[in-house]
Amino acid sequence: PLVDTVASALPESQATQLRDMVKEYRDAAIATESNTRGAAANTEQPATDNAAEPAADAMMKDDPSAPAASRKPPAGARLREQIEGQIYDLRLAGREVNRAFQTFIADKQEQGERFLTLIDATPEQRAKIDKILRDKGEAALINPTPAQRQENFQRILAELTPQQRRKLLAEYRGK
Repeated sequence: PLVDTVASALPESQATQLRDMVKEYRDAAIATESNTRGAAANTEQPATDNAAEPAADAMMKDDPSAPAASRKPPAGARLREQIEGQIYDLRLAGREVNRAFQTFIADKQEQGERFLTLIDATPEQRAKIDKILRDKGEAALINPTPAQRQENFQRILAELTPQQRRKLLAEYRGK
């Protein structure tokens, strides 16, 4: 994780403090997410055979004279914490993937708009070029091969006027 990379560049005392702060934040985020997500699910928990066990566990956990081992959360609670942590991590990863995808899409849209502005495309040309790029982009899973790019370029050139072609070729030859 990023926290380990950053922590490795810090003195040990600051690295420990950073890890503690990140863990505290992560635990709070998991608790908040769990509370909002699980309000309905928590009311539907199956009944246990011995209803006094959770109460006894809570009393031992709060009793400072109880042995340290008895103050640990029950195995089920530890497992639940681990699962909630994994759910949080997966959702966080999903949000990051979504952000990266949205950035990718926005970049491609910006490139397309610069291209269309460069050649002064008419609305009809814009629609035709957009269709070419969308159809071929979907077919190539947004990662076209050089041959597919060449084919797209040829199809787009066919839609342009001679003046637009000269402008486009001058731009690309200049790079």
